[in-house]
Amino acid sequence: MPSDATGHTFLGLSDGAHAVTVRAIDRAGNVQTAIVRFAVDTFPLSPTGPYGLAPFVGLTAAVVAAVLVAVYLATRRRRREIPPL
Repeated sequence: MPSDATGHTFLGLSDGAHAVTVRAIDRAGNVQTAIVRFAVDTFPLSPTGPYGLAPFVGLTAAVVAAVLVAVYLATRRRRREIPPL
């Protein structure tokens, strides 16, 4: 890795928790070390996965729409079955 690198991409990491130790040395010889912890989650339906909450929002919208349509159809049917006075 070049001495002036400011980023790195890790390829092929498995799902789960990971930790990377980062060490920086300046020209004066000062050394600083830090541990960076992160998680990889590639499951599409996971809230922390690649699509975030989008699948849940879409599913919730579809369920709400289906319930509203079912209620509408049920009330419409009921109105037809009630004989006029």
